[in-house]
Order: sequence, then structure tokens, then C-alpha cells
Amino acid sequence: MRVSKSLSTWIAVAMMALLQSSALAQAPTDSDKEVRKYLYRWTDARNQINYGDRPPPDAQNLLRIDLRQIGEQVQSMLPYQVRRAAATYPVMLFTASKCPPCNTAREFLVKRGVPFAERTIVTGNDSV
Repeated sequence: MRVSKSLSTWIAVAMMALLQSSALAQAPTDSDKEVRKYLYRWTDARNQINYGDRPPPDAQNLLRIDLRQIGEQVQSMLPYQVRRAAATYPVMLFTASKCPPCNTAREFLVKRGVPFAERTIVTGNDSV
């Protein structure tokens, strides 16, 4: 299947946003939270496009992408029925760090295309 360059770029960014959101669920430190709010796109010395959360010092054509905005854009591109179901019956996944069943549940929701919000429980107050 041939995919246009702009579509393949969007898919790469969406996948990185999903990966970043799952990484944020692992109770990162405060400095990690600041770093992981953004995804970076850059060109390396071989003129290849790369994506990551920390660009190298010699990165060219550096572009910073706000992951919170990507999430909103991804939601707006979902089919009407999915958006309506998500608005009417929102899915909240409560997880804990180092929790294999939580990872399985997250993978299931992603695989089925179910929009969900995730909250990591560290203390009793986090569930509110």
C-alpha cells in the first residue's frame, strides 16, 4: 500500500503521540514531564527525518510538536459515531506503574480503536 508523504508523516506523529502518552503513564519525574510534553522532528546529517523526545545537538530543521494539540487533532479526525460514543460513554483507564494487566488493558483499547483517557494512580487522591 502506497501512502502519501504527508499522511505517513501524520501517522508517524500520531504513533509517537500514543507512545509518549503511554510513557507519561509510567509516573515520570517532574523533569521528564517537561521533556515529554513535546515531540521533536528533525533532519540528521544524512538528510533523514527523525522523531523523538530529545533531539541531538546537531539537529537540522528542528520542529517542536505539542503532544496535547496532537491528541485534540486525532480526536477530531475520528468518525462521528466514535466521537459520539466517546462523548456519551467516556472511557477512563486507571493504571498503576509496573502493572502488566494495565498494559494489557491499554493495548486492548488501542488495538480496538477505543478513545480513552488514562490516569495513573500513585496515591489514594489520584483516583478523584
